[in-house]
Amino acid sequence: MYDLETRIKRFMEKQADRLEGKAASVPSYMTTWTQVRTNQHYDLSRLTDEGYRKNSIASACIIMIATSAPEAELKVYQPSEMGHVEVPDHWLKQLINRPNPYLSTYELWELVHTYLNTSGNAYILLHRDKNAQFGPVTELDVLRPDMVVPAFDENNKIRYYQYSLNGKQFKFLPQQIIHLKFPDPLNEVEGLSPLARVLRELNIDNQATDFTRTFFNNAAVPYGILSTDQKMREEEVERTRERWMDWFRGSRGKNRFKPAVLGQGLKYEQIGLSFQEMEFEALRSMTETRICGAFGVDPVLLPSWVGIKYGGKYSNYSEARRHLWDETIIPALRRIESKLTSQLLAHEGVVARFDLSKIQALQENVNAKFERIQGAFTAGIMKLDEARTQLGLEQDELLGDLYTFQLKGQQGKSVKALK
Repeated sequence: MYDLETRIKRFMEKQADRLEGKAASVPSYMTTWTQVRTNQHYDLSRLTDEGYRKNSIASACIIMIATSAPEAELKVYQPSEMGHVEVPDHWLKQLINRPNPYLSTYELWELVHTYLNTSGNAYILLHRDKNAQFGPVTELDVLRPDMVVPAFDENNKIRYYQYSLNGKQFKFLPQQIIHLKFPDPLNEVEGLSPLARVLRELNIDNQATDFTRTFFNNAAVPYGILSTDQKMREEEVERTRERWMDWFRGSRGKNRFKPAVLGQGLKYEQIGLSFQEMEFEALRSMTETRICGAFGVDPVLLPSWVGIKYGGKYSNYSEARRHLWDETIIPALRRIESKLTSQLLAHEGVVARFDLSKIQALQENVNAKFERIQGAFTAGIMKLDEARTQLGLEQDELLGDLYTFQLKGQQGKSVKALK
């Protein structure tokens, strides 16, 4: 069973044992002036609840990013004159393949991208061996960002990260944390998430959803006034109001489409707007498009108003998927690999890179690829075997080294000629 508190306690106990009696290794935050603060001007827990848990469009955007990004495999490369050469057995790759006994590679990156898009920050705890500060990394844990608060000194440099869990507080040095963040121009310590940037649109969309529920609970009858020229006592007013509402609510909606009969000179005057009068579809489309725009997700990828209307064609969906990778996921991957390289690999002279060669959304359409290769071969730009190789076909031993103009009159000599 995964118990993060127990894992952190064991980690801190090992760290204390290693530091015991070594004055030079005592963390600097124990003796240096520090201040704990958060610069966020919003409640992260409430933002996550309203934006991720309650807003279907925002959560769909985040889930699409967080479940797509793990397709890219992190690898380590050694730069050389011939380009980057993969280091297949590097310790970082092995660590990512098994972050800890309870966390898979997919879950690691899914959590990282979920936290980045909800809070703007992702914190990965490094369990180090031999030395509490700079030893080899043996395991990884992903910390909840709403429980992490950076502590900084008078120069606004982070001294440690304070993590609160089950009423207990733990402190981690900067070299024990990989802090990934989306930039906030007004905050050099903590990041700003797409969810926070689209907070106003989230409120509008959530209120529109609440209004829709209330509207149909009211039997889809717009707000209005019942008026009469007769004098009515307070109890009569209340009784008339309740009878009116009970009729339209009916027994499980059975009276919803039946006509109402007004007595005692009562008149009904509509004061609320209908969905058509409010241009409700345009309102929802506007907020959904802005929410999707903040996350860099094309609305046609989602079951939204805009997605249903414009996302029917496969070409639209395919282009939107590629755009998601090019403009949203790949920049986030570059941010992650750059941080890992600078913090963990700089002294080794190797770099971390995500391999995008097997990402389905980035693969060329089969028909388009065939037409491109066939055109290049027909134009005499590439040889037969070059074309066959790009198509995933075996080479032609007899004619493979020939161009198309050299093959005229030679097709009968080979059964493998490109058709």
